[in-house]
Amino acid sequence: MYFGHGVCENKVNDFIEHLHIDKNDLIEVIKFWKKMKVSFLSMSDVIQLSENGFKADSPWVHFTFDDGYKNNLTTLIPIIEEFNIPVTIFVTTGLINNRDRMPGYFIRTAICHTTKLEDWKVKNGDLFKDCDCLNRVEFSKIASAHYKSLGYNESSIFLDEIKGLLSDRDWERYDKVYNNDELLSLDELKELAKHPLISIGTHGSYHHLLHAGQPKSIVRSELTDPFYYSKKHLQLAPLVHAYPNGSENDYTEVSHELIQRLGYKLSFSTIADFVSITYSQYEIPRLTLTPKGGWIIKKWVRF
Repeated sequence: MYFGHGVCENKVNDFIEHLHIDKNDLIEVIKFWKKMKVSFLSMSDVIQLSENGFKADSPWVHFTFDDGYKNNLTTLIPIIEEFNIPVTIFVTTGLINNRDRMPGYFIRTAICHTTKLEDWKVKNGDLFKDCDCLNRVEFSKIASAHYKSLGYNESSIFLDEIKGLLSDRDWERYDKVYNNDELLSLDELKELAKHPLISIGTHGSYHHLLHAGQPKSIVRSELTDPFYYSKKHLQLAPLVHAYPNGSENDYTEVSHELIQRLGYKLSFSTIADFVSITYSQYEIPRLTLTPKGGWIIKKWVRF
């Protein structure tokens, strides 16, 4: 299983837009697997395999893309149509509904471009102690990791503070510059959901992490709201879910139990491993989709 995010024609800033793989790099990974003669399974196939402990007669691969970026529609679709490859898109329904963007985009963009960084560093001295020599990219990584560790109330306050590092006019300008990070609209999501090569899964409502420090009410809303949103607007009951961020510390038994009650067949993490019977169906591992994706597999796998 692979997981990526967006697929782009080009980038203005490699760090701010780092979630988006260049379309030519994605094509090279696909060609690698074509050359290896593996099966390109649909999510329905993966669900069926899970019922048999993921025992397969031959090697297989499935591509997933998190968040729900507009370029999944404009740039990814032509590629999967050319190669006839089914993929899954895990969407953040609340952010899509509000025409918003991912929290990480705001953190990266604000810290890389603000003129208020020194004052902000002083205000958040405990967070940035012993970090005077770091550049803005490193500062944004620290801020992002801190944001992810917080519960709902604290993370909301922190994100509002981050957004305040730039003016409304600045945000309007940078949103146009970094258009790769634009999410789908609801109408575009509906269009994507009708495509025969696309499966739609949920990825939370506002991308709040489901770790132990998150209030249970937020965990419930992050899992139930997208489920019913999909039934209402897409006329489908989603069968699969991907945890925001997705490390082993980003979900608990509380989320596992609720996912089961909602009727999800599988949930996906970002644990870097191959799919096997050793993993719960609510903790399926995925490998990062990078330009060196083929190299990673050639190093690890033995057909």
